[in-house]
Amino acid sequence: MNGTAYLKADYASILAFFLLGCVYIAIGMFISSTTESQIIAAVGTFGVILLLLLWPSLVNFLPTSASGSLVGFLLLWTLCVVILHRVTSHNLLAIVLEAAGVVALVGAYVAKKSMFDRALVNLVEKIAVTDVFQNFASNYIFDAGGLIYYVSIIFLLVFLTVQSVEKRRWS
Repeated sequence: MNGTAYLKADYASILAFFLLGCVYIAIGMFISSTTESQIIAAVGTFGVILLLLLWPSLVNFLPTSASGSLVGFLLLWTLCVVILHRVTSHNLLAIVLEAAGVVALVGAYVAKKSMFDRALVNLVEKIAVTDVFQNFASNYIFDAGGLIYYVSIIFLLVFLTVQSVEKRRWS
């Protein structure tokens, strides 16, 4: 009665908030499927969600130099291989993937060093989960790509959760 309601923007914000909650739940399910302890799963989920909430502010602390970006990419690649090894328990696959990733990253760095300037910062800014919700809630922008991003993260983490549970079931 006392103001103007923007129903489309409000409902879009509610949808984005719901999907953001589903992303957080999917993260918790995946972390819970990789551990036996509920306490470790709860603390791990809390830590990852806290990291995602602080992500846009933490980007300012990342190195912008080419060598800093290379080290950051090497650490990210190693983290991905460790997660894959944790899910599959396949040692040879993890070693081969780690070696191939290190060779590819160092080779690209040697071939074209300028490609790594601000590359880590640019990548990390693109995967911020809360920015999509900010587009809906604060900027009143309907971000269809952001919705697809949320749904993709949800499906990926639910798929990885199912694979982790199946692995544990058949081991």
